[in-house]
Amino acid sequence: NASSGALTATSGNLILSGTISGSGGATGTFTVNTNAGTITFANNSIGSGTAIGALTVSGAGATIGGTLNVNGNTTTFNSPVTLAADTTITDVGGIVFGSTINGAYSLTLNSDGSALGADPAITLAGNIGSTTPLTALVLNASDVTATIYNNINVTAGININVGNFTLTTGDWIQSGTLGAMNVTG
Repeated sequence: NASSGALTATSGNLILSGTISGSGGATGTFTVNTNAGTITFANNSIGSGTAIGALTVSGAGATIGGTLNVNGNTTTFNSPVTLAADTTITDVGGIVFGSTINGAYSLTLNSDGSALGADPAITLAGNIGSTTPLTALVLNASDVTATIYNNINVTAGININVGNFTLTTGDWIQSGTLGAMNVTG
C-alpha cells in the first residue's frame, strides 16, 4: 500500500505481481517506468481494495490484464500496451493511452468526471488492434470527452457511451462480423 511513489528500473524488464492498493484517501500518484524495458502487471488487481490516486506507466511496453481502479486523477499509459486478459480500467479522472493497444481481449474504460467537477478525457492516441485485434472496446463515461485518434481493429464490437465523443481516425475502423459500432452520447 502506498499513498504515492515511483518505481523505476534503469535497465531490464519489470514484473509486478499481486495487488497494488492505495492508502487512506488515495491521492498520490503511482509511477512505473522502465526506461528501455517492458512492464508486466501479472495477476494484478490495481487499486481494487483502495483505489490509487493516479497511475502513470512509461517504458518500451506494458502488459496489462484484469482490473485497475484509480481514484480521481489520470491513468496514463505512455507505452505500447498489450492486453494479457480482459481488462477494465475505472477512473473518476481521465484515461490516456499514448501509444498502441493490442491483444485478443476486451478493453473496457469507465470514467465519471462529474465527481471532479472537471471535464477529464478518455484519449486513445495510437492504433488499436493493429497487430492483434481486440475482442471488444467499450468506453463508458459521463461528463467526459472521449477521443480516438487512429485506426481501430476490434473483432466483436465497439460500444461508446459517453457525454462527448470525437473520432479522428487513420485509414480504417474495422469491427468483426459479429460486432457493431454503437455510439451513445
